[in-house]
Amino acid sequence: MYSAAALPAQNVNIKGKQKMGIEVGGIIGLLILIADIWAIVNIFQSGAGTGAKVFWIILILLLPVVGLIIWFFAGPRGAAAPAP
Repeated sequence: MYSAAALPAQNVNIKGKQKMGIEVGGIIGLLILIADIWAIVNIFQSGAGTGAKVFWIILILLLPVVGLIIWFFAGPRGAAAPAP
């Protein structure tokens, strides 16, 4: 019989907690990156003022997930109105 100490620890970090596989973490990170880039492009295309655009972009860059959620509900929308 094998003792518990002799068996190799798989997918367990030093503190004994289960860690997420790199594949799942990488896919989630990639999806967040794509969503953040999409949000930043939409901010640039919005009709908001320069200060508001800078604020939203900094918020998304500093807090990628939370900033994206806040932007989704409260951020600037729509393209800038065409000049007459």
